[in-house]
Amino acid sequence: MNRPDPADMADSVLCRKALLSSRCACGELFRIEDDRIAHFVSVFVPHDGIGNDGQQHQEVGDDDDDDDDVPQCACGSIFPDIDALDSHFEDAFVPPDSRGIDGRIHTVTTLRPRASHPGDHSSDADIEVSAPGSANPP
Repeated sequence: MNRPDPADMADSVLCRKALLSSRCACGELFRIEDDRIAHFVSVFVPHDGIGNDGQQHQEVGDDDDDDDDVPQCACGSIFPDIDALDSHFEDAFVPPDSRGIDGRIHTVTTLRPRASHPGDHSSDADIEVSAPGSANPP
């Protein structure tokens, strides 16, 4: 099987999706998902891990060595998958106005790459996506 030529991939939809980055309303730019997650943990999760509901929230697991761990929170909630646990943390730590512990608003916009050909404006606009802190964009 032949590998595709990178020059041929430059205009492909897959390539455009791979080049997406995101930016927080505070100005922080993220090229990878881990950076975005770390930023939102730093601006929404207090050092004591106490959520908006007054309870402790952090991921916990069982102490055995098997691979049957299910996502659990210190508050006692159990989730079917990691995405559900992430949603729980968003609900627990992100206030309705998306204002972080630093007093600033933190919402995410995904940035599309610039058009690769003159006259091709299909990818010039920014789009809004759902991410921690973006449930109620300003």
